[in-house]
Amino acid sequence: MNLNFSKIMPQKAHSKRTWKDRLPYLLAFFIPVLSMIMIFIGKEIYPFGDRSFLRTDLYHQYAPFFQELKDKLANGESLFYTWDIGLGTNFMAIFAYYLSSPLNWFLFLCPSSLVIEFITYGIVLKMALSSLTMTWYLNRHNHTNSIAAAFFGIFYGLSGYMAAYSWNIMWLDCMVLLPVIFLGLERLINDDKCYLYCISLGLAILSNYYIAIMICITLVIYFVICMILAKGKNFNYPKKILNFGLFSLLAGGLAGVVLFPEIAALSYTASGNFSFPKDWSSYFSMYDMIARHLVNVEVEIGLKHWPNIYCGVGILLFVPLYFMNQKVSFKEKISYLSLIIFFYLSFSTNVLNFIWHGFHYPNSLPCRQSFIYILFLLAMGYKGFLGLKDRPKKQYLGVLLGVVGFIILAEKLEASYTGTGDGQYYLFSSFYLSILFVVIYGILIHLYRSKGKNWRMPITVVTLIIITAEATINMSYTSVTTVGRTTYKEYDSNVRTLTAAAAADDDTVFYRTEKVNNRTKNDGAWLDYPSASIFSSTAYAHLTSFYKKIGLESSTNAYGTAGSTPASNMLLGIRYSIYTDNDPKPEDTLLRSLYQSTDNIDLYKNTYALPLGFLVSNSLEADWDLTADDPGINWNNLVHSLGIADDLFVPLDVTNNGTTSVNVTTTEGGYYCFYSAKSGPSKIRINHNNTSKTFDNLSRSFFMSFDYQTDGSLFTITNDDSSSSTIINLSAYRLNEDVLKELYEILDESPMEVTSYTSTSVDATITASADGRVVTTIPYDTGWTVTVDGKTVDMTAFKDTFVSFEISEGTHTIHLDYTPDGFYLGLASTLICIILLIMIAALIHLWKKNQAEEASLDNQEEISASQATALADSEDLENALAEPTEGALDDETDNEMETDDAAIDEEDDLPDEFFDEDSNEPEKPSEEELSDEFSEEFSNKDFSKELSDEMLSNKNFSKTDEKRDSSAKKNVSLDSIELDLTRNRHNSLSKKTNKDSQ
Repeated sequence: MNLNFSKIMPQKAHSKRTWKDRLPYLLAFFIPVLSMIMIFIGKEIYPFGDRSFLRTDLYHQYAPFFQELKDKLANGESLFYTWDIGLGTNFMAIFAYYLSSPLNWFLFLCPSSLVIEFITYGIVLKMALSSLTMTWYLNRHNHTNSIAAAFFGIFYGLSGYMAAYSWNIMWLDCMVLLPVIFLGLERLINDDKCYLYCISLGLAILSNYYIAIMICITLVIYFVICMILAKGKNFNYPKKILNFGLFSLLAGGLAGVVLFPEIAALSYTASGNFSFPKDWSSYFSMYDMIARHLVNVEVEIGLKHWPNIYCGVGILLFVPLYFMNQKVSFKEKISYLSLIIFFYLSFSTNVLNFIWHGFHYPNSLPCRQSFIYILFLLAMGYKGFLGLKDRPKKQYLGVLLGVVGFIILAEKLEASYTGTGDGQYYLFSSFYLSILFVVIYGILIHLYRSKGKNWRMPITVVTLIIITAEATINMSYTSVTTVGRTTYKEYDSNVRTLTAAAAADDDTVFYRTEKVNNRTKNDGAWLDYPSASIFSSTAYAHLTSFYKKIGLESSTNAYGTAGSTPASNMLLGIRYSIYTDNDPKPEDTLLRSLYQSTDNIDLYKNTYALPLGFLVSNSLEADWDLTADDPGINWNNLVHSLGIADDLFVPLDVTNNGTTSVNVTTTEGGYYCFYSAKSGPSKIRINHNNTSKTFDNLSRSFFMSFDYQTDGSLFTITNDDSSSSTIINLSAYRLNEDVLKELYEILDESPMEVTSYTSTSVDATITASADGRVVTTIPYDTGWTVTVDGKTVDMTAFKDTFVSFEISEGTHTIHLDYTPDGFYLGLASTLICIILLIMIAALIHLWKKNQAEEASLDNQEEISASQATALADSEDLENALAEPTEGALDDETDNEMETDDAAIDEEDDLPDEFFDEDSNEPEKPSEEELSDEFSEEFSNKDFSKELSDEMLSNKNFSKTDEKRDSSAKKNVSLDSIELDLTRNRHNSLSKKTNKDSQ
């Protein structure tokens, strides 16, 4: 007979979750929130004061981009393109890189006045979620439900990585999802459950493809480790590899709708090119890196390569205990040790650093993958904690003394990095504060091991307080720098008012506006006006090169209007210039006049501003020599190629050129500008008429423009870089206003007049005076499609920079439409992968259902056959009892009497519940009770070998609930049949005995 596993090995019932079960996760979520709120109160961050948590790129990039997304969602605009940034740019690329977190869609509900707070408290939320998912992972990975997991989870959410990079809000989604992805990978390998892995990885790639690259690299490594650590003779390696590859590809495909357009957009950026390093080099030692686990170590966000890896000083205790934990296999210890060493090498060697960051060296913000190292280290530390009870006292005391010794030695060896200032990461207090926390943790470990259960709650509460204190102190000291919230938003209302008034009054449908001194290069996105500046990793590389050639500021991932002149404003169609109360008020001239003013804003209108497109000869592409390093020469080459004999920028004599201070003497009024080669000083001061103006960041090669001067006088130009004595090689120019006017009239002879435009399209007309080429100031991007008179025409890049196309003489209607390259391919990828995932899930479900039905049918057939056999046996027994032979009757009577006596004797041994209080006869036992009794009878037999064999043949015992339930039902049915036969036989014999007695 088959064994009834449901009786022999009962399954533990699933009880309802209580608040105690949820306590680790509640603590993991709310402790980081509490910690950050305390820091915000102390630093007077809004609404607890007038400060704001805007730092570095969050100040210059992310806040304006969030505002642009908010405006698009509020106005129902397309996410494909925006005119508010960098002459016009692929907003889908910006969205994929900075804004694709699903949480950002809630911006739709956020007032424009609270976008900064949406970002700020979004960061806090993601800190809390990181702590929560890490706690969940630790408990699930180790099959625990311990509050201690929350202690380790909190240090993940408030780690040194978070302290350094929390303002990179777009990276934090991947940090939240990483523990979920790892748990999903483990389920894929151990249980063949692939959906958590696929969906969480797909969501990470969707949220930020850049950090997801590092996660994917790690997943390959971790998958190999899991396969090495896999146990069991029947482990199906090919199946696991197939599942890993298939569902990893599906995860990437799910994010295709943002991934494919982003890949296409990167070809236009400075990231589109790379060169693999030829030599290996090391930045620092492993000891130096481990020392960065101490409390209050200054984070690195510059170019010094240091990893930000703090995750609680207690980790220095628990990782050694992990390697002492005898419940952890030697193979696992070696695997994890190798992984940690690999991370150290990745942090400290140039080639691995290059590979980890998507085959590029990061432009500041080093070791962006260090949060993955932190997760592994905390996972090891938690296992070290779980083995505390099994460790002798001498062992953990030895670890404690070793850690204290390490910190004391670090104070000596890291002396060159101790102090204040650039490159100084340690305070002297960092070492002693770390020792204090380590000793406190050592005391708590001792109490935890030596005291009884009554001490558990006080120890837990004290530990929670200490952990919160340590994490909060470290976060407060190393992170959360602030700026004035009112200062950041000071001009917002007035700028929006003036630009809206200008739009209502101006007959020109499309034009651009710029602030003379931008707060950021993305002010157009923040204040909602078409602009010519951008600071973004997705900036067009060909625009940065062109800006440099015409004397405007540019760098690897930015270009802007610093160095602007009336000539550059004209070419780029900048119709209005914004001056704040901090800028010198210019006088009205023939080239510029005041349009409107408020109490702190002046809006000036430029006389010459070309339309979005204009007609030039087909030969201009070849005729304009734009190869000179000096932008003054390039401008003069342009006017000469158009047939103008005079220079646009008139060269001036420079006295003492080649020294640290030079003079330029002028004899008439006008606009003056100066250009210093990139190899010159990075900072220059110009004195003129008792006024001084300083220019820095001159390595970005732009004009030092001086506003209109009414008469000639002396300019003194001095190297103002105190760290360098570089000599000055200067070019000085005066703008020829007559030539500027002539240039404008030539280019504006056949303008492309915009009749309407949206965020992704332009409708215009043009009357061409001759066959030629329409040159627009739209950055070249193959996502644009141009139709002339309803027919699609070929598009080319004028000077490798702007959208242009040929046109014939006459009047034409023009339509330009934009769709990001790769969007439809990415959308198809996402939809196909969703369908495939659903189909796979449906097929697996149908297969399991079919298997269950077949098993049920087999069981029913077996039960029917057993019932038929039992029924036949029952009928034979009744016939034998009903028609006994005369000779057999006497023997049967004797046997029945013996049976009756035995049955009476057995009644004394039955439990009380088998009897009715009002009768001396035994009650009819229930089927369940008889089944239990019958099972107990079976348990007296020697089934140990059979059970052992059955258990060994079912490696995945936890996966076979359906089979066991079906088998259990069959066993109960068979048991019931046999019990019924026994009961009937017993009753028949009892009745016959009573009759004979009478």
